[in-house]
Amino acid sequence: MKIMKTISQTFLAGALMLALAFTATDASAQVMKNGKATVRALHGDVKYTMAGSAPMKLKVNQTLMSGVTIIAPADGWADLSVNGNHSTVRVTPGSTLKIDDMEYLGSTTEGDTKTTLNLQSGTVLGNVKKLSASSDYDIRTPNGVAGIRGTDFAVVVEKLPDGNFRVTFTSVVGQLVCAAIIPNVPNAVTKVLNDGQSWTPGSDVQDTPADLIKRYAQGIPDAMIYLNSLPPTSPGTPVTINPPPSPGTGTSKDSQPPPTPQ
Repeated sequence: MKIMKTISQTFLAGALMLALAFTATDASAQVMKNGKATVRALHGDVKYTMAGSAPMKLKVNQTLMSGVTIIAPADGWADLSVNGNHSTVRVTPGSTLKIDDMEYLGSTTEGDTKTTLNLQSGTVLGNVKKLSASSDYDIRTPNGVAGIRGTDFAVVVEKLPDGNFRVTFTSVVGQLVCAAIIPNVPNAVTKVLNDGQSWTPGSDVQDTPADLIKRYAQGIPDAMIYLNSLPPTSPGTPVTINPPPSPGTGTSKDSQPPPTPQ
Protein backbone atom coordinates (compact mmCIF):
# COMPACT_ATOMS: atom_id res chain seq x y z
CA MET A 1 0.00 0.00 0.00
CA LYS A 2 2.87 2.39 0.79
CA ILE A 3 4.43 1.71 -2.61
CA MET A 4 1.09 2.21 -4.33
CA LYS A 5 0.57 5.51 -2.53
CA THR A 6 4.04 6.69 -3.58
CA ILE A 7 3.42 5.73 -7.19
CA SER A 8 0.06 7.49 -7.29
CA GLN A 9 1.37 10.67 -5.70
CA THR A 10 4.39 10.84 -7.99
CA PHE A 11 2.38 9.97 -11.05
CA LEU A 12 -0.43 12.43 -10.49
CA ALA A 13 1.85 15.21 -9.31
CA GLY A 14 4.28 15.02 -12.18
CA ALA A 15 4.54 12.86 -15.25
CA LEU A 16 0.92 11.94 -15.85
CA MET A 17 -0.46 15.44 -15.37
CA LEU A 18 2.12 16.87 -17.75
CA ALA A 19 1.80 14.13 -20.33
CA LEU A 20 -1.98 14.29 -20.37
CA ALA A 21 -2.05 18.11 -20.36
CA PHE A 22 -4.44 18.35 -17.45
CA THR A 23 -5.95 21.85 -17.39
CA ALA A 24 -7.57 23.26 -14.25
CA THR A 25 -10.91 25.00 -14.79
CA ASP A 26 -13.49 26.76 -12.68
CA ALA A 27 -15.73 23.73 -13.10
CA SER A 28 -13.15 21.48 -11.45
CA ALA A 29 -13.71 23.35 -8.19
CA GLN A 30 -17.36 22.28 -8.16
CA VAL A 31 -18.55 19.26 -6.22
CA MET A 32 -18.39 16.09 -8.30
CA LYS A 33 -21.19 13.51 -8.16
CA ASN A 34 -20.81 9.80 -7.56
CA GLY A 35 -20.63 7.78 -10.75
CA LYS A 36 -21.69 4.20 -11.34
CA ALA A 37 -20.86 1.14 -13.39
CA THR A 38 -23.38 -1.10 -15.16
CA VAL A 39 -22.96 -4.81 -15.82
CA ARG A 40 -23.48 -5.28 -19.57
CA ALA A 41 -22.72 -8.97 -20.06
CA LEU A 42 -21.65 -11.99 -18.03
CA HIS A 43 -20.30 -15.45 -18.56
CA GLY A 44 -19.89 -17.90 -15.70
CA ASP A 45 -20.37 -17.44 -11.97
CA VAL A 46 -18.83 -13.98 -11.50
CA LYS A 47 -18.99 -12.61 -7.95
CA TYR A 48 -18.62 -9.21 -6.33
CA THR A 49 -17.91 -7.93 -2.83
CA MET A 50 -18.34 -4.57 -1.18
CA ALA A 51 -17.18 -3.19 2.18
CA GLY A 52 -15.87 -6.58 3.30
CA SER A 53 -19.08 -8.46 2.49
CA ALA A 54 -19.20 -12.12 1.52
CA PRO A 55 -19.02 -12.69 -2.27
CA MET A 56 -22.36 -12.22 -4.02
CA LYS A 57 -23.47 -13.27 -7.50
CA LEU A 58 -23.15 -10.55 -10.12
CA LYS A 59 -26.15 -9.95 -12.39
CA VAL A 60 -26.63 -8.41 -15.83
CA ASN A 61 -27.91 -4.80 -15.69
CA GLN A 62 -26.79 -4.51 -12.08
CA THR A 63 -25.58 -1.07 -10.99
CA LEU A 64 -22.29 -0.92 -9.09
CA MET A 65 -20.86 1.93 -7.04
CA SER A 66 -17.29 2.78 -6.05
CA GLY A 67 -15.71 0.31 -3.65
CA VAL A 68 -17.04 -2.82 -5.35
CA THR A 69 -14.60 -5.62 -6.22
CA ILE A 70 -15.35 -7.91 -9.19
CA ILE A 71 -14.07 -11.49 -8.94
CA ALA A 72 -14.15 -13.57 -12.13
CA PRO A 73 -13.61 -17.34 -11.87
CA ALA A 74 -11.34 -19.27 -14.21
CA ASP A 75 -14.27 -19.90 -16.58
CA GLY A 76 -16.10 -16.58 -16.24
CA TRP A 77 -15.86 -12.92 -17.25
CA ALA A 78 -17.83 -9.70 -17.05
CA ASP A 79 -18.25 -6.61 -19.25
CA LEU A 80 -18.89 -3.30 -17.46
CA SER A 81 -19.76 0.18 -18.64
CA VAL A 82 -17.83 2.36 -16.20
CA ASN A 83 -18.76 5.89 -15.12
CA GLY A 84 -21.02 6.66 -18.06
CA ASN A 85 -20.81 5.67 -21.69
CA HIS A 86 -17.17 6.65 -22.31
CA SER A 87 -15.68 3.41 -21.02
CA THR A 88 -16.28 -0.32 -21.16
CA VAL A 89 -13.97 -2.90 -19.59
CA ARG A 90 -13.84 -6.67 -19.60
CA VAL A 91 -12.78 -8.45 -16.41
CA THR A 92 -11.30 -11.61 -17.88
CA PRO A 93 -11.25 -15.17 -16.42
CA GLY A 94 -9.35 -15.49 -13.16
CA SER A 95 -9.15 -11.74 -12.61
CA THR A 96 -9.98 -9.46 -9.68
CA LEU A 97 -10.78 -5.79 -10.30
CA LYS A 98 -11.77 -3.19 -7.71
CA ILE A 99 -13.58 -0.01 -8.71
CA ASP A 100 -11.77 2.51 -6.53
CA ASP A 101 -13.44 5.71 -7.67
CA MET A 102 -16.05 7.01 -10.14
CA GLU A 103 -17.06 10.66 -10.18
CA TYR A 104 -18.46 13.08 -12.73
CA LEU A 105 -19.21 16.76 -13.17
CA GLY A 106 -22.02 17.93 -15.43
CA SER A 107 -23.24 14.81 -17.25
CA THR A 108 -21.65 11.41 -17.73
CA THR A 109 -21.83 11.87 -21.51
CA GLU A 110 -20.58 15.45 -21.86
CA GLY A 111 -19.01 16.48 -18.54
CA ASP A 112 -15.73 15.81 -16.78
CA THR A 113 -15.14 12.41 -15.20
CA LYS A 114 -12.69 10.86 -12.76
CA THR A 115 -12.30 7.09 -12.86
CA THR A 116 -9.85 4.90 -10.96
CA LEU A 117 -9.82 1.12 -11.38
CA ASN A 118 -7.54 -1.17 -9.38
CA LEU A 119 -6.49 -4.41 -11.07
CA GLN A 120 -5.37 -6.71 -8.27
CA SER A 121 -4.75 -9.82 -10.39
CA GLY A 122 -5.39 -11.14 -13.88
CA THR A 123 -6.17 -9.16 -17.01
CA VAL A 124 -8.49 -6.30 -17.81
CA LEU A 125 -9.26 -5.23 -21.38
CA GLY A 126 -10.78 -1.84 -22.02
CA ASN A 127 -12.10 0.71 -24.45
CA VAL A 128 -12.12 4.37 -23.37
CA LYS A 129 -13.56 7.01 -25.67
CA LYS A 130 -11.92 10.42 -25.92
CA LEU A 131 -12.22 12.25 -22.60
CA SER A 132 -12.45 15.94 -21.81
CA ALA A 133 -9.21 17.79 -21.00
CA SER A 134 -10.14 17.87 -17.30
CA SER A 135 -11.01 14.19 -17.00
CA ASP A 136 -8.85 11.44 -15.49
CA TYR A 137 -8.97 7.70 -16.13
CA ASP A 138 -6.39 5.59 -14.28
CA ILE A 139 -5.73 1.86 -13.97
CA ARG A 140 -3.80 1.07 -10.79
CA THR A 141 -1.87 -2.13 -10.26
CA PRO A 142 0.45 -3.47 -7.52
CA ASN A 143 3.38 -2.14 -9.56
CA GLY A 144 2.38 0.95 -11.51
CA VAL A 145 -0.39 3.13 -12.89
CA ALA A 146 -1.64 3.72 -16.44
CA GLY A 147 -3.31 6.99 -17.43
CA ILE A 148 -5.75 6.75 -20.31
CA ARG A 149 -7.27 9.37 -22.62
CA GLY A 150 -8.88 7.57 -25.55
CA THR A 151 -7.46 4.11 -25.88
CA ASP A 152 -8.03 0.41 -26.40
CA PHE A 153 -5.82 -1.16 -23.77
CA ALA A 154 -4.85 -4.29 -21.86
CA VAL A 155 -3.31 -4.49 -18.38
CA VAL A 156 -1.98 -7.78 -16.99
CA VAL A 157 -1.05 -8.48 -13.35
CA GLU A 158 0.76 -11.77 -12.64
CA LYS A 159 1.71 -12.88 -9.13
CA LEU A 160 5.15 -14.46 -9.09
CA PRO A 161 6.30 -17.38 -6.88
CA ASP A 162 8.28 -14.99 -4.66
CA GLY A 163 5.14 -12.99 -3.86
CA ASN A 164 6.02 -10.04 -6.10
CA PHE A 165 4.03 -9.00 -9.15
CA ARG A 166 4.84 -8.65 -12.83
CA VAL A 167 2.68 -6.04 -14.54
CA THR A 168 2.42 -5.43 -18.27
CA PHE A 169 0.68 -2.44 -19.83
CA THR A 170 -0.34 -2.62 -23.50
CA SER A 171 -1.73 0.00 -25.84
CA VAL A 172 -3.82 -1.83 -28.42
CA VAL A 173 -4.92 1.40 -30.15
CA GLY A 174 -4.19 4.89 -28.85
CA GLN A 175 -1.82 6.13 -26.18
CA LEU A 176 -1.08 5.08 -22.60
CA VAL A 177 1.03 7.03 -20.12
CA CYS A 178 2.41 4.62 -17.51
CA ALA A 179 4.48 5.07 -14.35
CA ALA A 180 5.97 2.60 -11.90
CA ILE A 181 8.37 2.39 -8.99
CA ILE A 182 11.31 0.17 -9.97
CA PRO A 183 13.78 -1.26 -7.42
CA ASN A 184 17.07 0.65 -7.17
CA VAL A 185 15.65 3.56 -9.22
CA PRO A 186 15.16 6.70 -7.10
CA ASN A 187 12.12 8.14 -8.92
CA ALA A 188 9.06 6.75 -10.64
CA VAL A 189 9.79 5.69 -14.22
CA THR A 190 7.35 6.99 -16.84
CA LYS A 191 6.74 5.53 -20.30
CA VAL A 192 4.44 6.60 -23.13
CA LEU A 193 3.00 3.69 -25.14
CA ASN A 194 1.60 4.07 -28.63
CA ASP A 195 -0.33 1.66 -30.87
CA GLY A 196 0.78 -1.93 -30.37
CA GLN A 197 3.38 -1.25 -27.68
CA SER A 198 3.78 -2.92 -24.27
CA TRP A 199 5.80 -2.16 -21.17
CA THR A 200 6.68 -4.31 -18.19
CA PRO A 201 8.28 -2.11 -15.48
CA GLY A 202 11.95 -3.01 -15.20
CA SER A 203 12.31 -3.65 -18.94
CA ASP A 204 12.13 -1.59 -22.14
CA VAL A 205 9.05 -0.67 -24.15
CA GLN A 206 8.49 -3.35 -26.78
CA ASP A 207 6.33 -3.97 -29.83
CA THR A 208 3.62 -6.44 -28.86
CA PRO A 209 3.35 -9.57 -31.05
CA ALA A 210 0.70 -9.01 -33.72
CA ASP A 211 -1.24 -12.14 -32.80
CA LEU A 212 -1.55 -11.00 -29.17
CA ILE A 213 -2.70 -7.52 -30.23
CA LYS A 214 -5.32 -9.20 -32.43
CA ARG A 215 -6.53 -11.37 -29.56
CA TYR A 216 -6.72 -8.39 -27.24
CA ALA A 217 -8.67 -6.42 -29.85
CA GLN A 218 -11.13 -9.28 -30.25
CA GLY A 219 -11.77 -9.34 -26.51
CA ILE A 220 -12.23 -5.59 -25.93
CA PRO A 221 -15.90 -4.69 -25.52
CA ASP A 222 -17.35 -1.51 -27.01
CA ALA A 223 -19.84 0.56 -25.01
CA MET A 224 -21.81 1.59 -28.10
CA ILE A 225 -22.32 -2.02 -29.14
CA TYR A 226 -23.88 -2.81 -25.79
CA LEU A 227 -26.00 0.32 -25.71
CA ASN A 228 -27.32 0.10 -29.25
CA SER A 229 -27.16 -3.53 -30.37
CA LEU A 230 -28.02 -5.84 -27.49
CA PRO A 231 -31.69 -6.65 -26.96
CA PRO A 232 -33.19 -5.31 -23.71
CA THR A 233 -32.94 -7.61 -20.73
CA SER A 234 -34.64 -7.68 -17.38
CA PRO A 235 -32.43 -7.15 -14.33
CA GLY A 236 -30.66 -10.39 -13.51
CA THR A 237 -31.30 -12.01 -16.89
CA PRO A 238 -28.05 -13.51 -18.22
CA VAL A 239 -26.94 -12.46 -21.68
CA THR A 240 -26.38 -15.52 -23.84
CA ILE A 241 -22.89 -15.68 -25.28
CA ASN A 242 -22.27 -18.04 -28.17
CA PRO A 243 -19.52 -20.66 -27.81
CA PRO A 244 -16.12 -19.30 -28.88
CA PRO A 245 -15.49 -19.67 -32.62
CA SER A 246 -12.41 -21.20 -34.13
CA PRO A 247 -9.66 -18.69 -34.93
CA GLY A 248 -10.21 -16.87 -38.18
CA THR A 249 -13.99 -17.37 -38.41
CA GLY A 250 -14.60 -13.63 -38.47
CA THR A 251 -17.17 -13.62 -35.68
CA SER A 252 -17.84 -10.25 -34.02
CA LYS A 253 -15.31 -9.47 -31.30
CA ASP A 254 -17.98 -9.12 -28.61
CA SER A 255 -19.11 -12.74 -28.97
CA GLN A 256 -15.64 -14.08 -28.31
CA PRO A 257 -14.11 -14.89 -24.95
CA PRO A 258 -11.20 -12.76 -23.76
CA PRO A 259 -7.72 -13.90 -24.67
CA THR A 260 -5.30 -15.41 -22.21
CA PRO A 261 -2.00 -13.49 -22.16
CA GLN A 262 1.10 -15.42 -23.19
